[in-house]
Amino acid sequence: MALEDIIQKILEDARAEASAIRLEGEANFIKKEKEYLAELEAYRAELRAKKEAAEEIIARKQASAERRHNKAQSLASKNATIDAVLESVHASLVKLPDNEYVTILKSLFSKYNFTAGIYLVPELRADITKPLLPEGAKMTVVSSITGGFIYKGQECEIDNSFKNLLFKEWKEELVLEISQLMTHK
Repeated sequence: MALEDIIQKILEDARAEASAIRLEGEANFIKKEKEYLAELEAYRAELRAKKEAAEEIIARKQASAERRHNKAQSLASKNATIDAVLESVHASLVKLPDNEYVTILKSLFSKYNFTAGIYLVPELRADITKPLLPEGAKMTVVSSITGGFIYKGQECEIDNSFKNLLFKEWKEELVLEISQLMTHK
């Protein structure tokens, strides 16, 4: 073999080896690129899943907040209706004829026999309230009460004004009865 043939052979082998190295490099590059793209797609899929989960949580929270808001509005509306009914009942109690008013007061006074304190009574009903007071009790006429009485003594204070009885003491029971009446209409 001549020198030229040897050089030609060496060049061919070098080219073949260089081509094999280049093909191997390209194959490795393609493999790495595919791995990277697969990892990237997995990461994107994970982000999409997290985003969808977050959007679902936000939607549930918004729906829950909307339900709470609607419930609060409904409750406020019901409370306003109940308060209007109680105001109407209060107005009716205040306008009762004297004999019916006295019957209610007798019932309220029958529970108490305090004489040491002061009974606050409504200005418009002072004349018919005075005879119902326990013997020796003091009475003060006030314009802030429209019906019933308030007892103020050292041992206790009892608010039996119609407003207090309706809107605080008896409200819970009255609300149940009003609700039942409203539902059975």
